[in-house]
Amino acid sequence: MNYIKEMNAFKEWKTTNRLTPSAVALWYTLMAINNSARWKHSFNAPNSLVQQLTGLSRQGVADARAQLLENGFLRYEKGKRNDAPVYQMVSLVQSVDLSLDTTVDTSADQDLTIHKHKHKQKSNSRSAHEENDSLVVYEENFGKVIPIVRKALLEWNDKLGDEAVIHAMNLTVRRGGKSLGYIEQILKEWAKAGLTSLDEVLAYEADKEEKRSHKIVVKEQSQESYHAIFEAFRQGGEIE
Repeated sequence: MNYIKEMNAFKEWKTTNRLTPSAVALWYTLMAINNSARWKHSFNAPNSLVQQLTGLSRQGVADARAQLLENGFLRYEKGKRNDAPVYQMVSLVQSVDLSLDTTVDTSADQDLTIHKHKHKQKSNSRSAHEENDSLVVYEENFGKVIPIVRKALLEWNDKLGDEAVIHAMNLTVRRGGKSLGYIEQILKEWAKAGLTSLDEVLAYEADKEEKRSHKIVVKEQSQESYHAIFEAFRQGGEIE
């Protein structure tokens, strides 16, 4: 798969179709994981990792996954005992290429122009709706969107994109935050890191999680070494 082409195809699909913010976040997350796996035909993605990166609950992931399955964006196999679920991403670029009719009659140029114009109208309508998605999510989860909140959210939409702002809200809820200030703390961190899209945010958060997990392992190993040394001294033994 070509990562950039797939993302562009996904954005184009969304101009005339509807997905919940959770489903959008899950698609970007799975694409980021697949990219890290060097685009294997199928790959494992533990539920805990997917929940961490998307900011969704277990049920939230299940609901978002159902939407992606319904729209043909992926294939999914439930993980067996002690095994993570298996995902396979379906190429949107290839799907579009296969659906194109390569024998277009040039006499239909006028009709094509009309169709393009209608498509542009739909795109503009969809874009206007998307701009308000973060406002809707905020109102449903945090409270009334007063003018100062609206101004702040729309400014963040311009900087990081609507989907990234919604992802910050998901993380805020998951971490127990309840205010615009908490949301903005997350957004400011991403902005300081130079992030400009949800895809970059997910990659950034995945890298943070990997480093955090590594630190925990190192700390546990250090503690085990310390206890071994202490025990050796206590028993009067030698340390190898």
